[in-house]
Amino acid sequence: MFILLNLSVFLSAYLLFSIELITANALLPGFGGSYLVWSSCMMFFQGLLFLGYLYANIYRGKLNLRRTFVIHVTLILLPALFFPIHLDRFQNPAYAKSMIIEILGLLLLTIGLAFWILSSTSVILQQYLALSTLTRNKNPYVLYAVSNLGSVIALCTYPLVVTPLFRLQTQITGWQIGYLVFVLLHLLLLIFSQRLIPHTQKKEPRKISSPPAAQIFHWILLSASASALLLAVTNTITFDLAAIPLFWIVPLSIYLMSFILTFKHKMWFPSWLKDRFSLAVIIGIFLFLLMLQSYRLPVPVLFILHPLILFLVCMTCHGELVQSKPDSVRYMPLFYIVISLGSFLGSILVSWIIPLISTSIVEYPIALFLAVLALSSMHSPEKRQRPTMVIVLLIFVAVLVLWPLLVEMIKPQTGNLFAAGFGLIIALIFYALRNMKIPFTAGLILVILFSYFIDQLKVGQDVLHKHRNFYGIYRVIETEDKRYLRHGTTLHGSQYIRPDRRHEALTYYHITAPSGEMLSHFSSDIHDVGLVGLGAGSLLTYVSEKQTADVFELDPYNRIVAEKYFFFIENCAGALRMFFGDARVSLRKITDRQYTVLIIDAFNSDAIPVHLLTLEAISEYFDHMQPDGILLFHISNKYLDLSPVILANGRALDLFALKKRYIHNIHPDAEACEWAVLTKNAEWARRLVHELHWTDLRIQNIKTIPPWTDQYTNILAVVR
Repeated sequence: MFILLNLSVFLSAYLLFSIELITANALLPGFGGSYLVWSSCMMFFQGLLFLGYLYANIYRGKLNLRRTFVIHVTLILLPALFFPIHLDRFQNPAYAKSMIIEILGLLLLTIGLAFWILSSTSVILQQYLALSTLTRNKNPYVLYAVSNLGSVIALCTYPLVVTPLFRLQTQITGWQIGYLVFVLLHLLLLIFSQRLIPHTQKKEPRKISSPPAAQIFHWILLSASASALLLAVTNTITFDLAAIPLFWIVPLSIYLMSFILTFKHKMWFPSWLKDRFSLAVIIGIFLFLLMLQSYRLPVPVLFILHPLILFLVCMTCHGELVQSKPDSVRYMPLFYIVISLGSFLGSILVSWIIPLISTSIVEYPIALFLAVLALSSMHSPEKRQRPTMVIVLLIFVAVLVLWPLLVEMIKPQTGNLFAAGFGLIIALIFYALRNMKIPFTAGLILVILFSYFIDQLKVGQDVLHKHRNFYGIYRVIETEDKRYLRHGTTLHGSQYIRPDRRHEALTYYHITAPSGEMLSHFSSDIHDVGLVGLGAGSLLTYVSEKQTADVFELDPYNRIVAEKYFFFIENCAGALRMFFGDARVSLRKITDRQYTVLIIDAFNSDAIPVHLLTLEAISEYFDHMQPDGILLFHISNKYLDLSPVILANGRALDLFALKKRYIHNIHPDAEACEWAVLTKNAEWARRLVHELHWTDLRIQNIKTIPPWTDQYTNILAVVR
């Protein structure tokens, strides 16, 4: 019986987290690879987890009733009515006004009921164990550790085994089969358990009182802060790299591992780990402040620090949860309900509320702030040194304000070192305040407020517009003679304000840069142009009266920004059409045009649109191009070298692969950048090499990697 309990809990958890990854992965292409796809899915899953625990609480005390048995069996069987589930349901959205609402609706109508049933399994079976006559009934919480172990194994096997071997539709079909196996196992367990639960259940003494409201609020705050930091760390990583399952799995695995270590039979929560909590908060604030200034540490360093911060905070929060859990089994379901409610509230905060009220990844310091509030009792007693605290806080405010001012005034060549120096000063001030509860918390609040006003503190620029939505963060900044469009931490185009110079494409699209040089040099040979990614509209400068252009833009809001604050669309000489939604989906609807040049320039901040770089995507592009057409990729990136991807996919499709880097003799109006070309035409390849000095990637010493497909990508292989 105990073995069956463990198997059922393990399988339910494995299926639970497998379907999270499968459905989120399936949703990515239809929603343009947005970094908020995962956050939206997590909010949905956390909400259903709460409802599952609520159902388990209703189920409590009625486990031996025949009516309860029949109802529960019926509910377990109901999800099968929604089978079979097809991949197309996830990848053809209607692009409603609210993408989050649409994602929630798709998930609810496909896997919602099954997920709800699976989410209740662990708690229900813990109650069976607690009320049974088995010798292991003294510590039913051990099944919660088994549940989290199944979750972690699901997360680990998905990128290493499931994704490389099985297509998405096969994954969905396999999951449905797994659910039916779970149903059979669970029914067998329920039948056996009826014999092991006494018909007259032992009542606990009345003197056992329910947890006080303050205790319940404390549980909510602890679980909410850990959940919020999980999503904040995930958003931070995916916002500037890529929204792929690997970058979801690592933070989520750490989050679940903290549950396993703290909820296992002998909790692992050493005091030295608890003592590192303040240090984790300080390092997190340091990283956030660097991000605000658009500076980054090397990717390997970030991949160590962000998960380490998440681990330390989650271990501390979840360790505190376990140490304060109710002694009575009677209140075990309530404990889990409160934990799941807190986790759900944390995910709502990060996925829905903060994107509506902020224009930066401010969820990171807010999650840390919540954790500090939840664990404030762990700080040493307040030191009564009011004058010292006031002086330190004034120094702190002065450093925060002076930092962006000095960066703009001095414009140091070693910008990262300069920014890190100021960030280190702030970190040291935080360290000095670590044992002072009020100043430490006040410092966190100041950092959060600072994130809203940092642009206004920079000398010589005006912020014309700031906006955050499902697809990213927009900022339009004006200096003395130019306007700039920033998307996240990355420049996405600029334009002169003066009417006589508005026709000039600047930054990565300048006429001396590879893209502008090629489009202008071969202008007479180019007819129809396709552009995936609008930005400020800079490349429309090169569309002549004899040419036509189709723009494929994921975010309709980008058009509002481009038309209101820039003039490239208004001044485009050729016939122009615009299509909104994911480019691969939109291109399938185009039947009246074959492009001479198709340009892929669709980065969100610095995050690469993985699904636009795969073999399947490239094959679809060439279906819409003239036989001698050119596929032009913008592959500039601070963190990733995409040349091996272009070369590997080009070789797999028997295409010429070329690249040009623009890093020397850069024009004052241009930016360093990197572009790549794929083409079937040998003459185009020859002309690009001999006339414009492009490099043939096939003869270069470039790292060899497997081609990227819709089923396989390896971001880590191309980290700089």
